[in-house]
Amino acid sequence: MGGGQYETLEPGDYGPRVTKLQKNLRTLGYFNQNPTVVYDDLTRDAVARFQRAYGLPVTGVADRNTLFAIEEVLKLPLEGCSPNGGNVCLGERSERVRSIQRRLLQWGFFRGNADGFYDQYTRDAVIQFQRYHRLPATGIVDYQTWQTLGLNDDNRGNVPKNNYVSLFPFVVMIPWSGYGGLSPMLN
Repeated sequence: MGGGQYETLEPGDYGPRVTKLQKNLRTLGYFNQNPTVVYDDLTRDAVARFQRAYGLPVTGVADRNTLFAIEEVLKLPLEGCSPNGGNVCLGERSERVRSIQRRLLQWGFFRGNADGFYDQYTRDAVIQFQRYHRLPATGIVDYQTWQTLGLNDDNRGNVPKNNYVSLFPFVVMIPWSGYGGLSPMLN
């Protein structure tokens, strides 16, 4: 760890190091704003979310350990995530993310804006959706999750025209032997 790169940043600070912090947090899905030069409440909250997620003391202050952890996480490949392979994951900005967000909104898993940016709120909604449908809860939209969302293969994600989710897409036949095969109410 070297010199000024890991000097503590806190609310009220300003400058290019704050901008870099905000950009890094945005890349990781913790800061969903345009980066500025000011360490404001939004930056503090984003730092606190990162700290909580990575088991660091939650202070909202970007201390030496937090800044180092952010740099290290940025170096890691997103496990199981490959946009070239068709997966959709944290940090992506695209129409297919917007389609996913719209579908999750429609089904009540997502409460944000369908802005096309795969942030931590979108990831959390995807995880809830995956758990509900008993899929591996990775937060990554792979082929199985894409299909379960009911999105089509051309990545446009046509949303159905109703708000109903069919949990049982089949008909159950029940044999009936009483009353000559018909219910008395149907006679």
